[in-house]
Amino acid sequence: MAVHKISVFQCWAKPLSNFNMVWILLLLLLFVILVVAYWYWSIVPPSEEKKREVLKDKVVVITGASSGLGKACCFAFQKYGCKIVLCSRNIEELNNVKQQLEDNALLWKSSQENKLSHLVFKLDLADTENMGNVVQEIAQSCDNKIDILVNNAGVSHRGSILSTKLDIFTHLMIVNFFGQVALTKALLPFMASHSSGHIVGVGSVQVSGRPDVYLLS
Repeated sequence: MAVHKISVFQCWAKPLSNFNMVWILLLLLLFVILVVAYWYWSIVPPSEEKKREVLKDKVVVITGASSGLGKACCFAFQKYGCKIVLCSRNIEELNNVKQQLEDNALLWKSSQENKLSHLVFKLDLADTENMGNVVQEIAQSCDNKIDILVNNAGVSHRGSILSTKLDIFTHLMIVNFFGQVALTKALLPFMASHSSGHIVGVGSVQVSGRPDVYLLS
């Protein structure tokens, strides 16, 4: 009596007709298209129109807005029709930046249409105990609506670890870590109440390749 061995693969593959194979190939092709489309939209930056559509009328809180990168962020967000809340220890410089934003508003069509009034608040990240009071003032001035927080403010120290005193490390951590954590925690409830919000953290890579230097900013 002859015995024929049939593998499991043969049993599975036998019922597949040409019609079934076509469907499988179509599903595989669809999967590849979806993967490519996801990859494309992930790496291609949005258009200027899309940025304006997404950012228009958003309330943006920017720390360290009196100079440098923080000031540059103010002009960048203004371009897309955002309401800017400028925060820093230097209230005089903040008012100067606000005036520059107002003078610059005519250059940006979005700002001209929205006619948003930017706000100025004195904020010291080292004063964590008063952080909640400042945030309450900011929220009340913005109808309790805060969409974006840019944690830009910070201090730095350049020098060897051996020669740096402990009180300098303490001050750096209070301003650059605990201060930003306190501000973020104070603002989060207002974002959560609208089920929306974005938090941006700004850091530094200046110590890359320099193990003998400590810098935090």
